[in-house]
Amino acid sequence: MSGQNELTADVDIDMAGLLGQVWKKKWVVLVLTLLTGAGLLFLLSNVAPLYKSDARIIIESRESPFTRLNSEQNINSNQFDEQAVGSQVEILSSDDLALKVISELNLTSHPEFRDEAGPSFTSTILEMFGLSVAKPGITPEERVLTSFNKNLTVYASPKSRVIYIEFSSKDPALAQAVPNALADQYMKFIREFKLQSTEEATRWLGPEIDELRVKLREAEAKVAEFRSNSDILIGNNNALLATQQLSEAASELSRIRGEKSAAEGKVRAIRDAINSGGSLDVIPEVISSSLIQRLREREVALEAQISELSTTLLPNHPRLKALKSQSENFQRQIRSAADNILISLDNNVDLFAQQEAVLLKQVDRLKAEASRVGEAEVELRALEREATAQRALLETYLTQYREAASRQNREYFPVDARIISRAIMPASAYFPKVIPFTIAGMVAMAVLSIMFILTWALMTGKALKPAGKVPLHMVPDELAQAPDAAVETLPVADAELPTAPPLYAEEPDNTPPLYVASADNTDSDDDFISTEDIFSEMESQNQETTQAAPNSANEPGSFLFSDTFEAVQNLGSARIAVVSPGGDIGSLASWLLARELAADDKSVVLIDLTGNKATSIEFLGTDQMPGVKDMLSGKVGFTEAIYTDRLSSAHILPAGSDIEESDELILEDLEMIAETLEDAYEYVIFDCGVTGISGLANIANDKTVVLVSKEGADGAEAAKIEKEVVEAGYSVVVTVALEDADREKIFEDAA
Repeated sequence: MSGQNELTADVDIDMAGLLGQVWKKKWVVLVLTLLTGAGLLFLLSNVAPLYKSDARIIIESRESPFTRLNSEQNINSNQFDEQAVGSQVEILSSDDLALKVISELNLTSHPEFRDEAGPSFTSTILEMFGLSVAKPGITPEERVLTSFNKNLTVYASPKSRVIYIEFSSKDPALAQAVPNALADQYMKFIREFKLQSTEEATRWLGPEIDELRVKLREAEAKVAEFRSNSDILIGNNNALLATQQLSEAASELSRIRGEKSAAEGKVRAIRDAINSGGSLDVIPEVISSSLIQRLREREVALEAQISELSTTLLPNHPRLKALKSQSENFQRQIRSAADNILISLDNNVDLFAQQEAVLLKQVDRLKAEASRVGEAEVELRALEREATAQRALLETYLTQYREAASRQNREYFPVDARIISRAIMPASAYFPKVIPFTIAGMVAMAVLSIMFILTWALMTGKALKPAGKVPLHMVPDELAQAPDAAVETLPVADAELPTAPPLYAEEPDNTPPLYVASADNTDSDDDFISTEDIFSEMESQNQETTQAAPNSANEPGSFLFSDTFEAVQNLGSARIAVVSPGGDIGSLASWLLARELAADDKSVVLIDLTGNKATSIEFLGTDQMPGVKDMLSGKVGFTEAIYTDRLSSAHILPAGSDIEESDELILEDLEMIAETLEDAYEYVIFDCGVTGISGLANIANDKTVVLVSKEGADGAEAAKIEKEVVEAGYSVVVTVALEDADREKIFEDAA
């Protein structure tokens, strides 16, 4: 196994560790950076410089308002939108223009393209041996075209109608000549295109105009013929004569009827006044009569004279009687004049009636004529529309033909583009920029080197620190409320015990009471420890033991792990002590038991009491986390020493950090720790490693289940230890044997 195993643990990135790893390798980074800079400086100094120049063309309408064609009067800016500018870019990038430039500048003879103008050496050799066939018809210009296009860049400036023509070359003069030549060829191409378009339009419009003239003549002849045959006469304002006469007759009829009605009204009023003896002075016709006016004047004068004489003469005076007789005569004359007026009005009424009758007959006749003419007018209008359409089309074609012919004769073809900047001779090369490129390469190498060091540190675990502490909300309430261990001091020497002494019942005085995280004297540069060496040692130890004294899991007095696990499950809760007479490899049983119980949704905690902290390394990836020894020395409490397994939800109380001379341990407080954990967890498992009976006494009681792991030990040794534990007063003692599948599961999880 490799250091990648350590990455499966719950860890955090140690920023200080990352920076430290970079600082340790600073000379490597510096050397690589300097070597890169020297290499780039050498390479770039020997690269042939490239020069670049550009010409600029703006796409806009060059037509003058005084010479613009009628068809272009309503042109809008959409003619030069983004798509139109893009189309002009494609024209500038076309192979046809490129070939014209190559031919104009004779680039096939230029040193930069000379080698590509002819067939390549490879193709010549292949043709000699018959492995390739020469392609006929390929000109030297076409062979140069590919390289020419690689050096040419044509693009439109964003948000504008300006097109850039850039060309790069080893020859600054060529870098200047190509953009200018391409711009000139483009302007020439557009001008020739417009000339060709005009010529084609002229050739097409000539026959069309001749044909339209014939069609227009025929259409107008049909209109005239139909109008004469249909007797359709035109009056004033281009109106049909029949319709106009009908309108006039209808107007005259209305006028006659109005006058007739007025005359009848006057006759009726005068007759009523005469018959009733009323005054005639209220009748306008009577008043307006000159005869009646003179009679009235004479009557008034006579009345005045009678009035004057009445003052001097008697009423029967002859003179007065004569005057009165004359007055009555005037009255009779006035009434006679009124009768004459009445007779005249009656005559007018009769006249109006006769005129009305005549007009009615005329209107009826005109109605029939207008109806006939209207029907003929529909067909006439159709013929006129056809003639009008032919005339309009002919006039349009004639106008366009004259415009095209005049432009063609005068050779006036304004191009909708203008060269606003011609290419100039480049003063300096644009590639390579030796100093900037060298600096950029050195910076890139430094960054890549640092990234590689950081990645290597993360992959190997050099810059990782464990982060497996159980969150406070997941710590059982019994542990969160338990007071920190504060015990009386004992000499540290009491805890410095042998690494892995055997368990002999006949020598109890030499048997260690309990191995509580004895210090590992192996120096390590990193706190994050790999378990590769431990597993390798376990595998070799297990193989040696198996070869020396092979045992079977079915030996009397031993149980398979699966059976043991089922029995432990049935207990519901228990305090379990795992003894490993075979050494560290025996801890496999405690590891597998804790993780299987956690997978079964049981609350389980594993306490590492092994000699070299193998369990802490396996569950946390390090042996330097605060744990049992720190609790016994009074440094930390439960909430600071409980962690989560990197592969399961099981909790672990690690062995603890290394012992300092000032630390003091109280091993008797292990029983208090065991009771507190038993109240908080369903299963409390002590991985005791190789321990003695006195060591079990510090953590076990009469209800404790003692499991003897057969891993790394033969059957006789395991049975012997089981017997000694039973004789020490522990009633529940089981020897556990792992199968190959159990071992493979542990090693696969650890990997």
